[in-house]
Amino acid sequence: MRPHLLALAALFAPVGLLWALLRGPISAVAVSPWGPEDPWRNGDLIGGWWLWWAFAEERAGRAAMGGLAYPDGVEALLGVVPNPLDVWLLSGLGPPTALLWNLNQLGQTSLNLVAAGILARAAGASPLAAAAACALLAASPTMLHELAGGRPATLIVWPGLLSLALLLRGGLRAGALAGLFAALQGVAYAWHGLALCLIGLPLARDRRALALGVLVGALAITPYAVTLAEHLRALPIDRPAAGYTSAPIAGLFGLGDVPPRVRLHPLLLVGAIVSASAGAWRFALAATIALLIALGPGLTWAYGEPVMSGPFAWLTYWVEPLRRMHHPARLLSFAGPLLAVCLALGLDRLGRLKPLALALTVLAAGLNHQAMREVVAWGASPTPPYADRALPEGPAVDVHGMTHRVALSLQPFHRRPLMEPLWFRRPTEDKVAQEVDRLARGERPAPWLWDALRARGLKTVIVWPRFGEPDDAARLVEEALGPPVQDGVWAL
Repeated sequence: MRPHLLALAALFAPVGLLWALLRGPISAVAVSPWGPEDPWRNGDLIGGWWLWWAFAEERAGRAAMGGLAYPDGVEALLGVVPNPLDVWLLSGLGPPTALLWNLNQLGQTSLNLVAAGILARAAGASPLAAAAACALLAASPTMLHELAGGRPATLIVWPGLLSLALLLRGGLRAGALAGLFAALQGVAYAWHGLALCLIGLPLARDRRALALGVLVGALAITPYAVTLAEHLRALPIDRPAAGYTSAPIAGLFGLGDVPPRVRLHPLLLVGAIVSASAGAWRFALAATIALLIALGPGLTWAYGEPVMSGPFAWLTYWVEPLRRMHHPARLLSFAGPLLAVCLALGLDRLGRLKPLALALTVLAAGLNHQAMREVVAWGASPTPPYADRALPEGPAVDVHGMTHRVALSLQPFHRRPLMEPLWFRRPTEDKVAQEVDRLARGERPAPWLWDALRARGLKTVIVWPRFGEPDDAARLVEEALGPPVQDGVWAL
């Protein structure tokens, strides 16, 4: 085989392994959206699904955005759905379906693997060593961490990996392209973009290229950054603490006492440490930076009480905005590829033992199929609860559906304008929203609430218990409005 064909085949070999490991789920790719165990009660998946649908509706000339936060229309949406680029692009294919949703996630993961291979080759690894190391990466459940959480936007790390590969190449042209890819990474997920700046420092050998990349990247991301800043006033009030989802140390060694989504392949970290030579210190340092951020401000072996503060805690102490990085575990998506580069460079330095080491690496990756299938819920319900319920005409208040966006899961089905289901997560001085909030908690609202809802043009009150809520809210609505027109639905 010609050298360039061998290099191309080596880039896509880990993708083939990934598809082989997920052969069972892939056979049912069109059945239901991959992600959390109960996707239709997961606000992250629902937010992305709804936004994809809303963008598709807008492209078709139907004002979906005006059907949220009725009667005014949605405002400051980036405060609660801050990374909409991927679903905006995908909306050109039409509204979301299980097939499109899953193929997008599988495709983004495949691109991440190809980009990791390109980074390994840019670092000087041979095609076979890069392919073997990325095969081990493909068999690491952490590659599906964001897929398991229902967040396709934060699954995307291939722009950042390509940015690092361009930085290694050096030169002004590569530096400018590196800046553009870094900006794209920042738009896909702002925290990944910021972390990329730290990760890239040890890898940048050409200072002029680095300076140009920083300038080009800053200019390219400015429109998004300015828009995002304007929407920050809508940040959720129930946002978790810094480090809410951090990677446990046990997961770095693939040990079984932590969820699969935070497990690297058992040999990836060990193999990278043992086999990487002194020539890979830059990548070892970059991977260490990513891992230290992923471990969060409080280091834990598994999950539980932190045993000590980590370096990231000091970083958040000195740089206060970093306290808004609620999910540092997402940096595993960068740490894994960087460890794979270290491993590839180490494999190339094993001399006569290299063929055996390559074979054992690929064999170990292939044997990890069970862990890869456990990390994501592949066979969830294809539709959200209550999707088959018809509603009367007119705008509605979905009382329990406001919690963590679950009302959004039904709007693509019933297409009724909604009182904003994001109010519960944001500070608001709207008295009507506050009273609906009380109602959802089972507390008696002010007597004027019903007239206020009618004055806003709302026609229907929905009380469907998504999370097994008690009947308190339904009882209070029935006291005020009489018998329901159908199960869980009252006319105003």
